[in-house]
Amino acid sequence: MKSLISFIQKITSNIYIRGIPKILFLLKSFYSSKDKKYFLSEGIYFNLDLSDYFQNTILWGYYEVGVSYFVKKFLKKGDIFVDVGANIGFFSVLAASRVKESGEVHIFEPNQALMKTINDNFEINNYKNFHLNAKGLSNDNLDKHFVIGVQHAFSQIANSEDDVSFQSKEVTSISCITFDEYIEQTTFNPQKIKLIKIDAEGHDLHVLEGMTNFLANNSANVIFENSLASLDKNPMGQTLQKIIKDFSYNLYKIKYQNESNLYNFKVPLIEQVAPFDLKSLENDYCDVLITKLSLDEIKKI
Repeated sequence: MKSLISFIQKITSNIYIRGIPKILFLLKSFYSSKDKKYFLSEGIYFNLDLSDYFQNTILWGYYEVGVSYFVKKFLKKGDIFVDVGANIGFFSVLAASRVKESGEVHIFEPNQALMKTINDNFEINNYKNFHLNAKGLSNDNLDKHFVIGVQHAFSQIANSEDDVSFQSKEVTSISCITFDEYIEQTTFNPQKIKLIKIDAEGHDLHVLEGMTNFLANNSANVIFENSLASLDKNPMGQTLQKIIKDFSYNLYKIKYQNESNLYNFKVPLIEQVAPFDLKSLENDYCDVLITKLSLDEIKKI
């Protein structure tokens, strides 16, 4: 069975065939392991529940490929990675494999049900270079309502009453902290932070607002997921515009080479967006990169 998985991974790790992720998910009973431990094409072991569609895509290299690309591109030995909204910890473990023992991974995941899963995924790889924070990041240090989704990937801090009812099975209260406050409480050198990944299910801009002091004085790269249309309409979008203009950051939209059904999808395309032109990107839900690097500098890394 392991040889079958390895053979399929050699194909799926480089080529995307439309519809294959769903077909592989439907065929999960033919290759699922009883111990739920799998070796990934990224060179790490991971515990996966293949009955969860999102976790199934991790096995085949289809999960958030743009983020994976930049984790591997930006991080090297000795760097620090920050994972905001880690879920089961895939990017955290991937980052740990890049930064090695001399680097660090700082994880923020308020879903208590995922703490053991994250710890186990570090343990099976014998990685000890991580700091797991069972709290949320936000723009203040107040407790928040946290909506636990039917699937863990949909869990989120509630920004409104509508969020509380969205695909939720439980609502609880969590502790939150701003990243600027977290930096003050720790002893590591913030200049070693090379990449921050934010996947806070609609709370991303609040997280950014809580790290403006850090961003003003450092040069970290930040990837987050949001609708660029909302950035122009949402008051929080002003925070992003301030970061870009006042702190000399560039804003890039991460796109994929999907002109055909069969393509090498591991190398995303990035397109710079002017801070005053956010409205032109309405209805375009995508990954976003903010960085002080120019496009040419990114390509040379």
